[in-house]
Amino acid sequence: MSLLTYDEVRPWAQVIKLRVQQREMPPYHYDTEVGIQDLKNDWRLSEEEISTLAAWVDAGAPMGDPADMPAPAQFADGSRFGLENYFERPPDVVVTSPPYAVPEMGADRWWRPTVSSGITDSRCIAGVETMPALAS
Repeated sequence: MSLLTYDEVRPWAQVIKLRVQQREMPPYHYDTEVGIQDLKNDWRLSEEEISTLAAWVDAGAPMGDPADMPAPAQFADGSRFGLENYFERPPDVVVTSPPYAVPEMGADRWWRPTVSSGITDSRCIAGVETMPALAS
């Protein structure tokens, strides 16, 4: 489900509020009671951010002034490797896994294919990138 536009988000406002207040969203898989808590680039929402979202929903999730809206998100072309720009050349090796069809409904499935890289000698790896196949 896409939540990129106001029209996509508005019908889900109450559910979003509930999930955010329960700290189920955004997904955060660290135990907040154990271990290091001062994480660099921590994406957990602050109490102030959660309160702001809840107040917006409680006010009826108004759209606000369209002039204040950010530009639509621009996504990379997904058909080429992003590290090509960084390394200024195509990848040395591309490892392809067998196709896997994701079911439309049901529980998450953890697909773990075993795929040979074809590399037989020792190498230093400078970068790794995962790129899903484009949906047909």
